[in-house]
Amino acid sequence: MLKTVRILNCEMQLSINNDTVDFEEDEDDIDCRIDSDTIESIDFNISSNTITSIRCGAHTLQLCVNDVLKQSAVKDNVDKIRFVVKKKLRSKTILNFLRSELYKKPIIDCATRWNSTNKMIERCLEMKEIINTLSKDYPDLFLESEEWSFATEFLGLFKPIYNATIKLQSEQLCYSELYIIVMDITFQIDALPDSNMKTLLKESLKIRKDKLLENELFNAAVFLDPRIKVCLTCEQKQRAKNYILSLYKRMNSTEEHNTSHLILEEAPSPSRPDAAKSFSDYLQIIDPTTEID
Repeated sequence: MLKTVRILNCEMQLSINNDTVDFEEDEDDIDCRIDSDTIESIDFNISSNTITSIRCGAHTLQLCVNDVLKQSAVKDNVDKIRFVVKKKLRSKTILNFLRSELYKKPIIDCATRWNSTNKMIERCLEMKEIINTLSKDYPDLFLESEEWSFATEFLGLFKPIYNATIKLQSEQLCYSELYIIVMDITFQIDALPDSNMKTLLKESLKIRKDKLLENELFNAAVFLDPRIKVCLTCEQKQRAKNYILSLYKRMNSTEEHNTSHLILEEAPSPSRPDAAKSFSDYLQIIDPTTEID
């Protein structure tokens, strides 16, 4: 995949009339020579720059979380918990005591990997009782009740995203599955008590979802999935049809046809029913003929 990207990026900058283009593999220093005939045989249209990519699903969710974590109020609370864990609970004296009493070892997170931050806060909550006890002798371990409340809210709010991230990393999923995952997360978060963190996360999820649907390939994938096609607006469905037709022409090397008349009537764009408590309920309400397991 990395070599393919290098080939495509280089070919967009260099003239395809060159006899050869050299690429060096960083990992094993193997030279790869690609002649112009080989490049021309690849089934894509370099001249029109129509190479389409879609962000990694786990990375998309990571960006949503980052949008929330960078807020000052959230960051301050996470930093305080990180300080207690890293500087105090992991000190030699306290760590030896925890081991002697058979307590689990505190987890230090990596600030650039939010999953590890989630695990750190989860372990900290599990140790709440012993931390409060130790704070009588070690004042720097003391956490305010508001900070403990923050930790509880943090875990509840980000649990759906944490579970989805694990799923996205461990399974081979089709593109449209990411849309279903994002919608499932949204409905799970809707069921939680209102808070500033919840509002920030919902807004970020909506922005990322809309951005995904601006991608023609992703939009077409959702359109082709009979489970969720009904969620698209009329404009999104028409875009998907146009994109699929353009792919068909490229794949079959057929003569270009006029497809401007292929505008099919669609039902009005669905609005989200307030009664829906999950994404499955939502699909049933906006399309009663759809059977959902």
